[in-house]
Amino acid sequence: AVGLQLLFGLGLLPSGFITAAVSFGVLALQRRGHRPFEVAIVAFLAFIVVGFAFQLASVGLDPGAAAAGLVPSFPDSSALVLAVGIVGATVMPHAIYAHSALTAGRARGIGRPARERLLRFQRYEVVGALLVAGLVNTTMLLVAARVFSGPGLGAGVDGLESAHAGLAQLAGGAVALAFAVALLASGLSSAAVGT
Repeated sequence: AVGLQLLFGLGLLPSGFITAAVSFGVLALQRRGHRPFEVAIVAFLAFIVVGFAFQLASVGLDPGAAAAGLVPSFPDSSALVLAVGIVGATVMPHAIYAHSALTAGRARGIGRPARERLLRFQRYEVVGALLVAGLVNTTMLLVAARVFSGPGLGAGVDGLESAHAGLAQLAGGAVALAFAVALLASGLSSAAVGT
């Protein structure tokens, strides 16, 4: 809903209704089998990955600072809260549930060897999904660190709307547009999977 608000200037209430309608539309794809639903979710994921890759390519990367940032440090309690939030955003319980639910539907009526292959494939998919989520979250942090670091640059960024406005002001409209589209795709996919 916030992505629709950022992209089209809609209010949150109409954006919420549109999000719900699209989410149920994506869920309705399951009536045609598992594959159409999976293709829709992968398409959303592609928008997210491309959007954040574009943002990172646009703002640039300081490899030394990025490598240094991979070393965990917790100078105060707010850093620990941020780290827990990042881990929580990366693990994505709704994605793990979706893989489990889709696999359970496919596992009915098949023999043990086929079920074992299916479960092994599911493990690869879940690990792959978590790796992609981790890379997207890392990319978000790298973009934020690159754009909002410096005296006073990140002071007013306290939500998605202000992050979008800050990206537009400091990195350009194309980067802000990519952020909003990736946010919309992320919200629609997680709403459909979570529902």
